[in-house]
Amino acid sequence: MVDWKAYDKAKERELLAFLREAKALVDGMDEPWPRHVMGRPPYDGRGLVLAVLLKQYLRMPYRDAEAFLRASPGVRRGIGLDEVPDFKTIQRTLEKLSEAYVGELNRRLAGRFRLAR
Repeated sequence: MVDWKAYDKAKERELLAFLREAKALVDGMDEPWPRHVMGRPPYDGRGLVLAVLLKQYLRMPYRDAEAFLRASPGVRRGIGLDEVPDFKTIQRTLEKLSEAYVGELNRRLAGRFRLAR
């Protein structure tokens, strides 16, 4: 018989560990794009990158990632976002990232998250 309570706790710990490691990794990188001083205050670039990583990690559609962040204020604040970005903002973030940034992010992620045998 499966102990679902233990399974749920393990999945929660796994997600929190991923977010902690991903945040440390992204915080150690340069800003994904330059900050603008005019116009509406933007979302934190690193927070948006972490929202994209969370979406990919959980294998969610963009709309579900927005809903998850809306339902999880602790996670949202933990990745550096005061407000919930719209699903389209999360999608545009991935499109906006340069190939060099994504390549470096992938290289660092691969170094941190090795597949277990």
